[in-house]
Amino acid sequence: MYKSLRRKRPESLKDLTLVGQSVYYDLNFLKIGYNRLNLDWLFSNKLIDLYSITYVMEQALKANKLPTPKSLGLGAVASYFGFEREDSVHNALEDAKLTAACIKGWMQMSAGMKINP
Repeated sequence: MYKSLRRKRPESLKDLTLVGQSVYYDLNFLKIGYNRLNLDWLFSNKLIDLYSITYVMEQALKANKLPTPKSLGLGAVASYFGFEREDSVHNALEDAKLTAACIKGWMQMSAGMKINP
């Protein structure tokens, strides 16, 4: 179902874009941990959040009277694009792959949309 997600290794973690579902919570959690341990933040401040993208796309779909995901959660968004979890137990790697597939789905869908300012 998934194409390879491997890319050229970045020069540093600052070159990466962090991607996830509701990633702001995780990012803040990590930043607090780094701060408590007096560690330098090694990661980029660039991020892509599936939850935020889904919220915006849901508004556009509703305005155009098109079907929307049942909720903003990963399972509902994945189902909207025809993907399913392989197991009912949480699996971080599977969730990461589903998140990537859903973001790709939104990007492909949005490429054909017109947005009125």
